Amino acid sequence: MKQLDLKKLEGRWYKYKGFELLIRPMPASATPFRIDGTTTMGEYSFGTFNACVTNWKDLKDADNNVIECNEENKRVIFDNIDGIGAFVDKTQEKLRKDFNKEVKN
Repeated sequence: MKQLDLKKLEGRWYKYKGFELLIRPMPASATPFRIDGTTTMGEYSFGTFNACVTNWKDLKDADNNVIECNEENKRVIFDNIDGIGAFVDKTQEKLRKDFNKEVKN
């Protein structure tokens, strides 16, 4: 019988530019793609970011209020912090590969 550590799919905390992100592997069911091929690169990239970032820590606004981790704020963070989309994408791919190694063994 195969035993899988499904907790790994909940993600891990990673530091990025002074704050932390809880990143999980991209769920296949959440892949942002339209069958007619009209998905833009921005839609695809944000869809991945939105599905893979499930929480964050140490992210506050100019008035020292905690910025809630929700889709609206994720879009602001994604659109304005250089490199964060690529960081999340690369990290979630590694998490997926690590989980699938366990499945193969």
